[in-house]
Amino acid sequence: MTTQTQTRRPITKIIVAIHGIGSQSRSNTIRTVAHRFGSLSEDPPPIMPLGFFQLGNNGEVHVSKLEVEEGHPMETVGFAEIYWADVPKRVVTQGDTLEESKAWGKTVVARAHALYQRRLREKNPCLDDKDFALAAGAVDEILEAVTVIENLSWVFKKSGVFEFQISSLLTDYIGDVQLVADFKSYRKQIIDNFHDAMTQIVDSFKTKQPETPRIYIVAHSEGTVISFLAMLEALSAPVNSSLQAESGRTATYQWIQHVSGFMTLGSPIDKHILLWPKLWPVDTIATENFTGALPLGPVTVITQSPENGITLPAPIKWRNYYDFGDPVGFQLDSARAYLQDQRCAAFEFNLEHDFGFARYWLPGKAHVDYWQDPDVFHHFIDDVVFADPSPKVADTSAAATDTPGTSGSRPAKSPPPKTRQVVSLVSVAIPYVLSFLLHVAAVYFMLKAVMTFLYLDSWTALQITTCVITLSILLASITVAGRLPRLVKRTQKRWWILAIGVYAVGAFAVIYILDDRTAAFLTFGIADATTIESFYGVSLEKAWLIGLGAFVAASCWLVPRNPRWGRRFMVGSGMLVVGIAIAVGYINAPTMFEPPTANGTAVKEVKRLLWPLVLAALAFIYLWWLAILTFDLAFIWHRYIRNSVAIDAVRCWQDEKDAKPRTFKGREPSLAVPHFSLVSQVTKNRLPR
Repeated sequence: MTTQTQTRRPITKIIVAIHGIGSQSRSNTIRTVAHRFGSLSEDPPPIMPLGFFQLGNNGEVHVSKLEVEEGHPMETVGFAEIYWADVPKRVVTQGDTLEESKAWGKTVVARAHALYQRRLREKNPCLDDKDFALAAGAVDEILEAVTVIENLSWVFKKSGVFEFQISSLLTDYIGDVQLVADFKSYRKQIIDNFHDAMTQIVDSFKTKQPETPRIYIVAHSEGTVISFLAMLEALSAPVNSSLQAESGRTATYQWIQHVSGFMTLGSPIDKHILLWPKLWPVDTIATENFTGALPLGPVTVITQSPENGITLPAPIKWRNYYDFGDPVGFQLDSARAYLQDQRCAAFEFNLEHDFGFARYWLPGKAHVDYWQDPDVFHHFIDDVVFADPSPKVADTSAAATDTPGTSGSRPAKSPPPKTRQVVSLVSVAIPYVLSFLLHVAAVYFMLKAVMTFLYLDSWTALQITTCVITLSILLASITVAGRLPRLVKRTQKRWWILAIGVYAVGAFAVIYILDDRTAAFLTFGIADATTIESFYGVSLEKAWLIGLGAFVAASCWLVPRNPRWGRRFMVGSGMLVVGIAIAVGYINAPTMFEPPTANGTAVKEVKRLLWPLVLAALAFIYLWWLAILTFDLAFIWHRYIRNSVAIDAVRCWQDEKDAKPRTFKGREPSLAVPHFSLVSQVTKNRLPR
């Protein structure tokens, strides 16, 4: 353990960063954190190279200080990193341990199914095996959809517009979660290394400073789970106990007494508590004189006995931050409930300390955008690290002192990060807009091919645009109306009403926007086979279009409830309709002739080429399939992840009750701590009161 000591005043606070999921470079996380903390000043220090924070060999930890001017708030703050990506990297390199993502996803659904049956077997449950089979199919579909969409987004990546990263994000997340949640030996290795690193930090500080260090842990993603597990393990251990780390060094648990703050970014702790309850200590972290209220003074863990339990000088100030577009992190209701259930007052973490917002544009990428958001870090710094107002470095230049109203100091306290309303609306709309644009592309390619096939060059740009937009609305309404039964519990009438309402929008677009000549062209004269001219006041050609769309959408409500089957049936029905239309159009197409030449050469019949029309039909089907995948992913994302329907349902099952149907309103968390039962009633009765 080494410490850089190039600045004047000694370290009094240490920021310890722990990274999240995926491939990570050593020291990159702490460099980012240090830069965010350093930006507290109007004249922030430069971004330092990775070597400035470089970790040592064999798990050695360095505490580094930023090169700042005297009086800077970060002058007495040190920075260190706990790196654990080497463990999953070795496992992935071996290639014989982790389960394939889709197969592992099905085990998660099976675990939820078993929980549901166990808790609600005798209470007339609302869900059945088909509902969970549908959920398992949805997991497959999510992984398939994000992979396809990410592969197709390379154009945007190359142009520098944005990079769609959700596929790699989910793959990394699933791999790291498997390792932490399902493999006890690797989890123990990672957590033991955490204890080793924290012990090094504290021991090194004590050899150089007379004061007691104050440590603040900044954790991201799966790193929040590792940190929380390590802190709970340290709280539950006897005060003088120790362990042998992988490095061969002896680590203790007393470092927990020096932790003053805990910052979690995009944390999946709730998901781990609900789906892997055996990870969490039971009956070992109860604190003395627990009343449910936040204690004002020291906190002693009494499970081991008051004399042998660890005492904290004050509860650890925990602040959680999550963006609604983050697929991994969310509000930590179950974490608070777990601590309450275990009668543990070691953390200051109420609902008002759980900060949710919509600040980042792209879903998925929001999981890593916290690092670029100074408002998030400034709030934690002001609210926890420097609870008292901490001025920035004063600007003593002549310009600052001579100009009225200027100052080098910042506001006394940064407010919690707020939702950006425009971002909130746009981030929700982006995947649905993408789906609609894919519908537009599908319709456009098909329409242009048909026009070329029929040698129609008299259509105006306005006529073509109107036709494409109208048919795209109809096709999108078919997608939504047909896909809803694959994505929700279709016995609920509200989904029927929504499906009918959405399809009605497409039908109205055809009735009131599309002109009769275009409708006749699109139906290839099918309506000419009958003497009926209208249907309830709607031209027969338009009625044909609406009826065919209704047939495709309604057919998806009749097949077995599996997302893949529903999508294949929808696309198959569309292929059937397009195929029949092409055949009829080819048969009924008027004969075309070349104009006579000037010398009177006889006219020749124009040979129509069918293959461009067939290729366009295949492109139409493929683009429509992509549009369906995109819609499915967006709907699952916003309903089950962004609005936490899935996790809230599992939370209800833990309480042995079915989840109430969620309205179309957004999720509104309760101010009360929800009940959460990880322990049996017998165990709970043994907890000290």
